[in-house]
Amino acid sequence: MAGLVLIDATPKEICSNKAVQAGFTLSAMLTRLFKVLTPIGVVSFLLAIDNLPFYPEQAAFRGKVSQEDYRNWVWAVGRNLAGNAGDELTSVLDLAASSKHIDAARSQQPEHALPTTVLTSHAYGRKWVAMQQRMASQFQNVLHLILPDRSHNMHMSQPELVAEAAMKMGLRHDTEPAGTLRFI
Repeated sequence: MAGLVLIDATPKEICSNKAVQAGFTLSAMLTRLFKVLTPIGVVSFLLAIDNLPFYPEQAAFRGKVSQEDYRNWVWAVGRNLAGNAGDELTSVLDLAASSKHIDAARSQQPEHALPTTVLTSHAYGRKWVAMQQRMASQFQNVLHLILPDRSHNMHMSQPELVAEAAMKMGLRHDTEPAGTLRFI
């Protein structure tokens, strides 16, 4: 079964928002600073004390995965910050503007629509949730789940929810037809 799970995905409409653009620019600058500070141990120290910016869920995540998986995550984050994380953040707005992967999941013919689950947090407030709702409404075969917390990195804070969404892709219950909004 093919499907798409969007985890607090960046909606296309943020590309015209100056405040969001400034936030991404600032985040990219911070990650570039971390790249410079990585060789002297700043990133390793922040990871060791569960206090790396961008990952407020880090301590909870540590408790949900094995020690080996956590070590692998720390290594991957450190490698990413020492590498191209700033460039990655800079590219988010361009990717959201083009959003070809999202467009591919939409279909004018419901029988051909790719099953899609949109997982939304309250990380960036009510406007973010509203943008996520508008984005979800563009899909024919969609289940939109709105989480009550502010964890943008829900794959870390609630990995079981993300895994469940992926495993149940395309399975819709009679009581929960496509298009349903569910607050959990």
